[in-house]
Amino acid sequence: MHNTHVYERFVVPDGTLSRLPDRFEPFHARYDAYRPRLRFLTRDSSGCCESFAVDSGLVMLVMDVGLAGTTELRLRGQDIVEFHYRLSGSLELRGGWGHLQIQKPTMLLWRQPSGCDDVNEVIGRATPRETSISLYCDPQWLADQVGARCPAVLHDFLAGAALGGDQLPLYRLYGLFSQATDLLDDIVRNPFEGQLRYLYAKSKAMELLCWTLRMLASRDAAANLPGRHAERDRRSVLMAYEILRAEHAGTPDITRLARRVGINANKLRAGFKQEFGATVSQCLRKSRLECARRLLQNSDLPVGEIAQAVGYKHHSTFTAAFTEYFGMAPKRVTSSL
Repeated sequence: MHNTHVYERFVVPDGTLSRLPDRFEPFHARYDAYRPRLRFLTRDSSGCCESFAVDSGLVMLVMDVGLAGTTELRLRGQDIVEFHYRLSGSLELRGGWGHLQIQKPTMLLWRQPSGCDDVNEVIGRATPRETSISLYCDPQWLADQVGARCPAVLHDFLAGAALGGDQLPLYRLYGLFSQATDLLDDIVRNPFEGQLRYLYAKSKAMELLCWTLRMLASRDAAANLPGRHAERDRRSVLMAYEILRAEHAGTPDITRLARRVGINANKLRAGFKQEFGATVSQCLRKSRLECARRLLQNSDLPVGEIAQAVGYKHHSTFTAAFTEYFGMAPKRVTSSL
């Protein structure tokens, strides 16, 4: 069978590809600016890639495509809150801020602020079937929907306050909750055409958003037992993160680090995954390598000395880690200055 292409098809409220209602256009323009329209090389002509203009601040993207190769795109920050539900396939997001890879059923909560254009998205590197659904929300629209009952985890996403700087992506990872599985399957297998196809997709998108917000609220409730300790534990996690950034040249003892900030080691590990979507070791690695890049750009120190300064004993280990993280060797950074 010959390879062919599946293109993203945008569906508007009358169930066709005709003109958007005026109130939909501002957010749709930001959605279009976020990345190029998707195009997949496939051997499966039955695959689909559809985006639905659900409301003035909500677009739903549905992908179910058998891939014949990888697709790589540059994402440009548009202050969009994304709920990404992955059923199968692989997703990589990488840039100077770090590297995120998903290869199992997962929900990703993501916000890429305006001005943060350093994100490359790679789809389909590891597995051939790409099945995922994304809800792209305008933060103000989403805030209006949730009102005063906003889950705590969404506060930073709605405000766009990313720890470590306003120009960094903000994200959290969750396992797919029980209600999501059937809903996602219903959305992918939409049995209708035309106007009914749009109405069905819209109803399921809103239902999925409601269940997601309920899941996040239930996570808040669990995290707040006992309530008086939850905020204190979070402050301890953030304090530990700052210690890692300031003392990254040493090898941390997690038990000792936890004791320094007044929390037990298990809570510290769980807190890092909740706050930063990464382990303590991954956060330490990120801090070391970002410090190394700054030194390469702003000092005349040899690569070997910089490697030791940020905690790497061997030049070769540092070079391999730096190249994997930034996609270029340390010497390329210095030679480009």
